[in-house]
Amino acid sequence: MAKKLNTKIVVILLIIMGVGILGIAGAGFYILRDRNEAYCLRKAEAALNQNDYKTAERYFGRACAFAKTNQKKVENYFRLAEFQQIQNEYHDADWGKTLGCWNQILKIDTKNQEALQKLFNYFYEI
Repeated sequence: MAKKLNTKIVVILLIIMGVGILGIAGAGFYILRDRNEAYCLRKAEAALNQNDYKTAERYFGRACAFAKTNQKKVENYFRLAEFQQIQNEYHDADWGKTLGCWNQILKIDTKNQEALQKLFNYFYEI
């Protein structure tokens, strides 16, 4: 009788452990999916189309952070800077964040002509 009881307990524990491992694997997949640059850009564009500017800003920022190469980071910072310049009834332009994006671009690539030109034009207008 003791042997059957132990077998039942072992089977139940194995089932619980299997469900736990599947749960951890699913959570890991969910977390790693958000660390993908292309996924973040798709989510940002979708949020932008739905006028959800707060979510779009978050995903554009994540795309900048998770880019693998410096060239991709520069492209994503330009996207974020263009996003920050949007002025409509749902979103106010934030020039401080735009300047921050251009400065980040210049930290990555000090000779980026486009970022330098935009920065100089901004200060000329001010």
